[in-house]
Amino acid sequence: MQMISLIPFVTLLVSVVFAAVSLAWNSSRRETAAMTAIFVCTGIWALLDLLASLESDPARAAFWIRWVHLPALMLGPCAIRLLGRILDPAGDRLQKGVYLGFAVALGLGGVAGTAPGALEGVVASVWGWMPRWGWLTIAIVPAGAIFPVVAAIQAVRVPLRDRMERGEARRGRAIWIAVGLSLAVGICTDYALPLLGLPAPRLGAGLTAVVSAAMWFQILHANDDLAVTPHGMARAMLAELRDGVMLADLDGTVLASNHRIAEMTGWSSSRLAGASLVELVDTPFDRIREGLQDRESTLTAEDGDGKPISLSSFLARDRHGSAVGVILVFRDRRAVQLLRRRLLTSGRLAAIGELAAGIAHEVNNPIAFIRSDLNLLSERLREVHARAAKKSGLECEMRIFEAVGERITTSLTSIERVAQIVADVKGFAHAGGPGQGGSDPVALVEGAMRLARLFRGEEVELRLADSGFVERIECGQELKQVLLALFRLLVEGSQAGGSVCVGLASEAGVLHTILVADRLAEEASQLVARFDAIEAADVWAAPSEFGLVIATELVEQLGGVFSFMPRGPHAIELRLQLPIDSGVSG
Repeated sequence: MQMISLIPFVTLLVSVVFAAVSLAWNSSRRETAAMTAIFVCTGIWALLDLLASLESDPARAAFWIRWVHLPALMLGPCAIRLLGRILDPAGDRLQKGVYLGFAVALGLGGVAGTAPGALEGVVASVWGWMPRWGWLTIAIVPAGAIFPVVAAIQAVRVPLRDRMERGEARRGRAIWIAVGLSLAVGICTDYALPLLGLPAPRLGAGLTAVVSAAMWFQILHANDDLAVTPHGMARAMLAELRDGVMLADLDGTVLASNHRIAEMTGWSSSRLAGASLVELVDTPFDRIREGLQDRESTLTAEDGDGKPISLSSFLARDRHGSAVGVILVFRDRRAVQLLRRRLLTSGRLAAIGELAAGIAHEVNNPIAFIRSDLNLLSERLREVHARAAKKSGLECEMRIFEAVGERITTSLTSIERVAQIVADVKGFAHAGGPGQGGSDPVALVEGAMRLARLFRGEEVELRLADSGFVERIECGQELKQVLLALFRLLVEGSQAGGSVCVGLASEAGVLHTILVADRLAEEASQLVARFDAIEAADVWAAPSEFGLVIATELVEQLGGVFSFMPRGPHAIELRLQLPIDSGVSG
């Protein structure tokens, strides 16, 4: 009889394992109390079978066998309770019958365990002790089978939650098969065959445990049909929050925290438990207990760095209103501070642009006078030169007139260049606006090139490739800012003798701008890595890099695309795509 004991022993292990898992899930994730009750019943059933199989005394074996009715009969109400948790339409009605079912099952099981007419005795067989059921068992078993039969019928007839029909049929079929198979095999091997005097292994508890485990995976794990507990919902919400949440006792000791706190500090939740708030935040705990609302503070990370945060706190109270702890909410302010720095810098850049426009306007007036005077002086010099040429003996004066004329011509050329630069600066600082007929991309590139030459002069060649016809673009001002930032980065990062070539093309409402730079001072792969790290960087040391950040944001606002590609160890290609009609001021 020892080998036959393996069946109830394995059943007991399976029931204990799944009951423990269901019990743990019921406290934190799902409402699995009904599944726990089913595994408890199969475990008790298997334990009674195991104790009976280990007995050598028929009387003591009969004592254990007569009590198997109780856990077996309790399985029917447990199945109904499980359906009540899953089925929305009939859930309330089924739950009302659960308590009646438990009372009936408890009463019938007690009668079967104590009444002399339930079991006449046991007989030894190759499958262990075979019970000889009495007339009372013949009446109890059909009565107890009513509840699992009701559960099986409800699993088929009542539609499960408002989901796809295929999923509803699959879940209903799983419950129907589990209940029906357990009922059929349990009645057959544990009751019908012993009544007929046919020896057979008692498989009711084992099969019920196995099919319940399969149903556990199908309903709970695969389909997630059991109701979420409030505690489990709260844990899930805390895990998904982007703000850090922490619970501390009234002495300032951390009791629990969510995953976001661990991300912000670098400490695990288990290591944070037991830590003091005084070591984590620079706000006095007395102020925290009084309650805070979005107070700026600093959170100390594992590496010792202080992270700027916004701290809110309030007391947690029990049902009597007594304070039991402090709840703290941490909001990372680094992104806000970065945005604030960028806004301040953008404001300074806007002020500099307005100042540049004003200076350009003021400088333009004296430039106009100087140019006018130089032109007038050049005309008068030509007249004097013409009169002097008619006289003899003035060769020395003629050479002086020619030298002065060359100086005036050089001055006019230089003043024209200054005037062009002033015009470019004024145009660069001008905000522009839509509805002005758009801007010529070729003129924009040439203007940005003239300004970029101020950084390195003629050390780096800037040239515009023959582009043919290019459509006018609405966001001309933004394009000029982007081009100037790119030119500055490439020009300052090139060796003497390098070049930057620009190509333009318009196609399907998109302006394509291609910049190719060679003879870079650093490797092209390093420059591409700097481009890729733009969005992740918080602080930009070099002004050229900050200009690149602004350019990247402008391209994103305009719906454009940046792409970077090395064309050699020290050569790179930049591709910029901007919509012709962006709808943004240009």
